[in-house]
Amino acid sequence: MKNPLSFNVTNDSGSLLCPVCGFPDFASSPAYSKNGGEIGVTICPCCLWEPGFDDCPAASARAKETIIASVKAYRRSWAVTKQWGGKRDRMPENFDSADQLAKLLEIAPNLK
Repeated sequence: MKNPLSFNVTNDSGSLLCPVCGFPDFASSPAYSKNGGEIGVTICPCCLWEPGFDDCPAASARAKETIIASVKAYRRSWAVTKQWGGKRDRMPENFDSADQLAKLLEIAPNLK
């Protein structure tokens, strides 16, 4: 996947979805530009993914060579528990990580 803008995935309501876990409204503005992840824009309140950091080898030792490789590696780690990673007061009442991820991959099969 060459175009970082393809990581700005939205659902039918226009909510930006986290490219790792699919959490809706994970960012209030696009987290990816044509240059890659925009560091400092957001951290996903569900899986704690931070665009521009977790997908950048210069910033994080855990990042892979490409954004998609970083997304997949981070997702594999999160998928072990699929638990809410952030502050409990931000967790939606109807939180269902499996459903959330399934919806993301349905909308954006390029992130599988």
